[in-house]
Amino acid sequence: MIRYTEAKGFEHIVQEPANTDLIVAAGSDGPVSGLVSILIRETIDTPVAVIPAGTVNDFTRSNGLPLNPILAEKEFDTSVTKTIDTIKINNTYAGYMITFDNFMTSFAKVNSSVKNKMGRGAYLIIGIRTLIKLKPYRVHIKID
Repeated sequence: MIRYTEAKGFEHIVQEPANTDLIVAAGSDGPVSGLVSILIRETIDTPVAVIPAGTVNDFTRSNGLPLNPILAEKEFDTSVTKTIDTIKINNTYAGYMITFDNFMTSFAKVNSSVKNKMGRGAYLIIGIRTLIKLKPYRVHIKID
């Protein structure tokens, strides 16, 4: 069964009871991270294949997956899985990165046309601008 969804609002599809052998996520870091969060929160143990379709594809990079969408699809192999580390802050889960305060807000404001022209450089520029204004945080980290 194939279900096409928008980048947000697909939670109900993932939660539907079904005999699902594989979830294929074709998208950017935001939707893939959202999927990871849903799977962990709902204790769904279905393997996920990722087809990178974003500007930077940090999730794909940080987990050593193919960056080329065609190569990623060709390498689908449900007999080989990779367990990834996850991060939990309060009741939010992530598969590769958590940012605080202004960073994600700033990154979310980067216009698609700017990302298409500058690629990862668009995030670097907005990141430097945000870093200059960053206030210190006190964080307690607990790991297994």
